[in-house]
Amino acid sequence: MKKTPLFGTLMSDADGTCDYVLDPDDPETWGAQEGDVCHVDEEVLNEDGVWTCPHDAEEGEDRCIFHLPIEEKENDYVVDSLLNNINEVTTDTSKSEEGLLQFLGLRIRSLVFDCDIELPENIGINFSHSTIYENFDFSDIVLSTSHLDLSGVQFLSDATFECSIICGTVSFLGAEFRSSGNFERVEFRNNVGFRFASIKDTISFTGASFIKSANFERTEFEGFVSFKESEFNGSVGFSSVVFHADVNMINSRFDRYARFVGSTFEEFFATKHALFNGKADFSQVEFEYKVSFRSTTFENAVDLRWANFHKTVSFSNSTFEGAVDSRWAQFDSNAIFDKTEFRDTADFQEITCNGSCNFTTKFANSVDFSDAEFTHSVDFSDTNFMRDVSFARAVFETSIPEDDDGVFWDASFEFLSIQFNGDADFSDSTFAGNTRFQDSDFDGDANFSRVTFQSNISYVGVTINGRADFSRSDFDPDKKSIEINFGGIHFNNTAHFNGVRLQGPNFTNAVFDGPVKFIGECVFENETNFDNAMFNKNASFSAHFDERVVFNSADFRGDADFSGSHFSTTSDFRDANLIGASFIDVGVRDANFEDAQLENTDFRGADISKSNLERATLSNSDMFGTDLSGAQLYGANIADVAVNTETVFDKCREHRCVYDPNSDYEYESDDEEQVGQLRKAMGAYHVLEQLTRANTLPDEQAKFFARRQDMRRAQLREDGRRLEYWFAEAQNAIFRHGESFSRVAAWAVGTIVGFGLLYPIGGWLQSESTGTITYSNIADSPLLLWKSLHHSALLFLTGSGPLAPTGAVGEVLVTIEAITAPVLLALLVFVLGRRAAR
Repeated sequence: MKKTPLFGTLMSDADGTCDYVLDPDDPETWGAQEGDVCHVDEEVLNEDGVWTCPHDAEEGEDRCIFHLPIEEKENDYVVDSLLNNINEVTTDTSKSEEGLLQFLGLRIRSLVFDCDIELPENIGINFSHSTIYENFDFSDIVLSTSHLDLSGVQFLSDATFECSIICGTVSFLGAEFRSSGNFERVEFRNNVGFRFASIKDTISFTGASFIKSANFERTEFEGFVSFKESEFNGSVGFSSVVFHADVNMINSRFDRYARFVGSTFEEFFATKHALFNGKADFSQVEFEYKVSFRSTTFENAVDLRWANFHKTVSFSNSTFEGAVDSRWAQFDSNAIFDKTEFRDTADFQEITCNGSCNFTTKFANSVDFSDAEFTHSVDFSDTNFMRDVSFARAVFETSIPEDDDGVFWDASFEFLSIQFNGDADFSDSTFAGNTRFQDSDFDGDANFSRVTFQSNISYVGVTINGRADFSRSDFDPDKKSIEINFGGIHFNNTAHFNGVRLQGPNFTNAVFDGPVKFIGECVFENETNFDNAMFNKNASFSAHFDERVVFNSADFRGDADFSGSHFSTTSDFRDANLIGASFIDVGVRDANFEDAQLENTDFRGADISKSNLERATLSNSDMFGTDLSGAQLYGANIADVAVNTETVFDKCREHRCVYDPNSDYEYESDDEEQVGQLRKAMGAYHVLEQLTRANTLPDEQAKFFARRQDMRRAQLREDGRRLEYWFAEAQNAIFRHGESFSRVAAWAVGTIVGFGLLYPIGGWLQSESTGTITYSNIADSPLLLWKSLHHSALLFLTGSGPLAPTGAVGEVLVTIEAITAPVLLALLVFVLGRRAAR
């Protein structure tokens, strides 16, 4: 009695052939379930769309040896029958048309080929939807067929092709490997396909050679996969593949197009030392665990668009010879490009990096990071950008989630020692963490316009050979008092800081070889430092300095224009070279210009009141309308300085300098003794004398001369030089050191009247007509008083009078008046001559 077949459809065996029928529309005929896909080649189906077995049925059976149930046949007999069919076709190729090599739906315990198979051209073997229950071994053989069809085959145990040479096309379409697969050192000389295959266990292609195309699209690998040291000479497709375990492609070589589009790597993936000679396409790939592309060489284009790296990915020491397109890629953990080299264009537009990134690499062509988003630390240290680079609208965030210990880590963005050989564009970017560009070189233009720096930023030692643009950038918008360090930066071309907001930047030792502009509502909100900065071309500062600004020893070798700037508090220009600078209508009150070089500087309409100009060189400066009230001018060189009547020397209108103890200005002396201040006052008044004399301002000159003499008298008094002091006091009292005509005239009139009133006291004047003139006689005749005054006036003016002295006292008084008169007259003439000389 015949047993019911496991698979297939029962048909008449009138012709003695096997009654097995494989119907693609009936999964039960090929050992599948409803909904499964049949992978039988349509060329082997008959006009009814089914495949009928061409082999003879076994004696007394409805089925051939190949389709009998596994328990009803000897395995060796099945193998021998299969080999006999192969040998028959080899001997008589016409028998291939009878379907002798069609073994669709084969059921066999194990299949081992230990000899080479060589079939005539255009003849192949078809094992579609077969089931191998135990060992399948095609190792160490040469299989020379036009094609080997293993589509839909179920390998229920180990399958090995190790060290075999397969000359024809091979198809594992929809095959199922329930145990391990060994394809190590296999040589596939024609196209091979594993599309829709299901690999349940480990599979190894280590050392395998794929001479033509290889297709693994939509394959599912549940175990470890190794392509180590494999060679793909044709194109290879891994699109929409799911790798559930580790994948090893170390030292592999891909000579043509390698396509991984839409695949998923759930565990570790490594291509260390692999070589991609053709395009490598990893677009839309999901890397759910760590990835290593270390020391991999990509000779052609690389596509990483929309790729998602959920764990650390490393491209260390890799080389990209072709263009790299990483637009919209997402890095959820660390991304390492350490010592990587990009020799063609690299596009990282709109990538998202949620882990720390290391781009210590070399970009030989243009690279684009525009609209990229970095949420953790980024390191571009020692990177070399040979051509243009763009970080336009990039976002460098610090929104780092807490770690397992509940600690939030601060992100940092490192661009240390980078070589930018082309243009660098960071416009509209946002840096939320600490950012350093230290010791980097920009050979082309550097565009940092409209950038937002929310944390510390350093450009220490940076060199920018092209144009530098920081226009409309905002440093520290949250006013967290971040550190902004441009120390030692070197601008070899124009530098624009138009409309920028800077919270206390440091430009110490910065060098500007091209024109620089801090204009367009540029704002410095905290203390700003330009110590030892060098400006070799024109520098424009139309800015708001809300806090102290320091230009100590700054060297402005071109024109420095501060017109339109606003200094809210003190500014420091000590030892600065400001030759030819412009401060027109600028308010720089309380500024320190000590020892500064201010030759040819334009201070027209400027307010430099209470500023320190000690020992400053102001030669040929224009101070028309300048406010110098309370300015420290001791030791200043004011040769050929221009002032006018609009220049304000003392807004208190007392013509006093800041050193004068009697002035209304506060002065904190560095000297321990008051004498130091007095000497400075004399020096300052002397400077003002020279200044007003040179500009034909005689009244101001006279007042400052007199003030200097006041300070000299005070100095004499402090020094204890009494004689000189009292002599100076007499000079001041009598004729204000030669500056007061009215005071001399008053002394002259006083002398005449005084002596005229003195003579009648003792009756020291007399005449033949009036007798002795005394106040008792004057009481009787008041006209006698007029005669005494008249005599005193004539004596003072001419040296003699109408009355005669009486007694020794009278003679002495007349003599004194006679001597005093010419002295006062001489002083009067001296004062008039001094004033006329001016």
